[in-house]
Amino acid sequence: METSIENWVKSLVSDEVKKMIDEQKENVNRDMLRDIIGEEVRKALDQKKDLMKIEEASEFLGLSKSYLYKKTMTGEIPFYRPMGKVIYFEKTALIDWIRSHPSRSSQDLATAAAQYVDQKPLFMK
Repeated sequence: METSIENWVKSLVSDEVKKMIDEQKENVNRDMLRDIIGEEVRKALDQKKDLMKIEEASEFLGLSKSYLYKKTMTGEIPFYRPMGKVIYFEKTALIDWIRSHPSRSSQDLATAAAQYVDQKPLFMK
């Protein structure tokens, strides 16, 4: 149920103004859609890149830039610094680095511990 104030406001707004408002809404929606699509295309292209700067590698791995800097300084992660300043990471090398550090399940740890104990008894007879 509309109030008399709402009816009064509607009477003030001409059909032409309503049309202009609808056009603006369409333009905003179109611009938002273009921005969203552009961002998705950028992300898809970034995923195809072979070399990444530290910001991209950080986002790709889900790790902080400071953590990656630390790993480069200790030589724990493969990287390139062709001009002596900017650090680059190869995508396949990062994936290999991740895969070289698997977490073991509790079952795997228990099996490895049992095998170790069987091979090296605690007390010699």
